[in-house]
Order: sequence, then C-alpha cells, then structure tokens
Amino acid sequence: MPSNNAMQLTERECWADVARLRVLVLLPVLVLLFSLASLADEGPPTRRFDRIIQPAGWALPPHGKRLRSGVFKGQADGITFVAFKGSSKKTFSLPHPSLEDGSLVWSSQVYYADEVTRLEARGKPYAWGMLALGAYVGCGAEVFFVDRDGDGRFEELDWYELGKLPDWVTKRLAEPAVSQAGR
Repeated sequence: MPSNNAMQLTERECWADVARLRVLVLLPVLVLLFSLASLADEGPPTRRFDRIIQPAGWALPPHGKRLRSGVFKGQADGITFVAFKGSSKKTFSLPHPSLEDGSLVWSSQVYYADEVTRLEARGKPYAWGMLALGAYVGCGAEVFFVDRDGDGRFEELDWYELGKLPDWVTKRLAEPAVSQAGR
C-alpha cells in the first residue's frame, strides 16, 4: 500500500519499479538486435545430413558393464533395451558432413558417452543409441547406429532421433515369439 508521503516508496513498490524499468530498457535492445540479425547476410544456407549410411557398418562406441534392462517405450510393443556404462576416457569420432556452396564438407568431432543403450526386437539388436557428448568442445547430440537390413551390421548413423523401425524389425515383431527360437 502506498504511503501518504509521495516521496517514499515501500520496498515492494521499489522492486516493482525496477522490474518495469528492466523490461522497458531490454525491449528496445531486443528489437534492435533482432532487426540487425535479420538484415545480416549469412551467406548460402548450410545443409546438414541427419542420416549417414556406411555400407560396411559403423564401429560402435566403447561401452562397459551392463547397467540395466527393460521394455523400451516409444517405438513398438516388443522392443527391449539393455543399457551399458560408457566412459568419458574412451572417445570415438563421428562424422559431420555438410553441404556448403555446392561442396560436400566432411569433418568429424570427438565424442564420449556416459551410457550406451542397445535396442532389441525379441532379443536381436537393431540399434545402439547414446547421448554423444563433445570431448573437447561443449556440444552433444543423440545419435543412433541402426541395422536397417538385419544383417548384424549397423550401417546407418542417425543424428538427433531414431527413424522409423527397420522393416525386418516390424516383421520380427509381427511373428509369433515361438517361431524365433532358432534365430
């Protein structure tokens, strides 16, 4: 409640005025920054590749002892997971191809993973996933190595999200569990 004396403000009123001033000062600065950013010439856009195929298969990141296992929720019924301990001391490289000015630029970054997870369709692995953390720079991304054809090689590297289930996994999940005993 304001005091009778117009020159005195309560502490609450003072902080409210400070908050209003911050908004009034920051708003024009933000508008100016966004205006300048929209005018900046950033050159041609860079196209990143979210899925990279290596027919011989990718080398899987190092992992240690089994931590836990269970049912994987999110893709389909019948998918299970096994999580393994990763290590910040055991690093691995991942490619970062991009298309810049019509040229394919192939670079790589060194990562580590605190945990590596294997996804299985009725006991047969079809993907390995992890949060890959930059070993020397502050970056990180979810990556998945996927066996698209069921041959045991993980030839697809998916950045950021696991794509749709491979066809062989969908077929495997549709089969009765007893017919897969010999696989």
